[in-house]
Amino acid sequence: MQTMKAIVVDDEQFARNAVKGIIRDSEILNGMITVVAETDSTLEALELINQKEPNIIFLDIFMPGLKGYEIPEKVSHLNFIQGIVFITQHYEDFHEITRRYSDLVLPCTIITKPVNRLLLEDVCLKIHRRWLTSISGGDRKALEEENKPKVSLDNEKVKTYKLLDSIGFEREVPLREIFMLRKNDQKIIFDLSDGRSIEPSSRLALSGFLAEFSGEDFVQVNRATIINLNYVEGLSKSQNALLLLVSGKEIKVEITDSYRSALILKLEQRKKR
Repeated sequence: MQTMKAIVVDDEQFARNAVKGIIRDSEILNGMITVVAETDSTLEALELINQKEPNIIFLDIFMPGLKGYEIPEKVSHLNFIQGIVFITQHYEDFHEITRRYSDLVLPCTIITKPVNRLLLEDVCLKIHRRWLTSISGGDRKALEEENKPKVSLDNEKVKTYKLLDSIGFEREVPLREIFMLRKNDQKIIFDLSDGRSIEPSSRLALSGFLAEFSGEDFVQVNRATIINLNYVEGLSKSQNALLLLVSGKEIKVEITDSYRSALILKLEQRKKR
């Protein structure tokens, strides 16, 4: 397998370890990416980039001294870099970040902490295919076939949903990580299994999102809520509520009469699979 070199840049050791751990333990990324260096300093990162010539950089945005989001401008001329993955737990400067790198040829992606393994795998696969294109020439198809992921959920590519969040930043969310969509006042909220909630900028009604997810395991249970059936643990004794199990926590969601029959039918169909 063709292996990319990576550098991990974060001023927190546990954050660097988290990224390295996902790469090490992932049956998709282990062997596809080799971490050749790590650092807690953006200034040292610039030196390491020139020394190690990484193909991918995992980069914290908010660091002492030179900010992570200033690095793309300084290295975009280096053609061995195929992608930068910003990793952050903050949202304040997303507009500044997107403004800075929107005109750069170098592709940059932002994902939030704690890092979602499925999302990181999907982002890295895309960068890896870009890298293969840059090095393979006429052998591109053969190399892509060789490097297709051998392991994935249900032996399929992880399915994702692209949306713009409320500050205009595009996010690609694995469908299996969405356990609920809910209407809150006039807003639609995506609740993810890692504890995050994302508010899309789309004007779609709840029924519009349900149509977008047609064919997937999503079903409406009341006027304000769509749930992912993969998280259903069971029905309450009265059958007036669904019990969801999310990251070890039980969540109760009300079922209204007009949605109950269709929901129970879906649950029975899943039992027969």
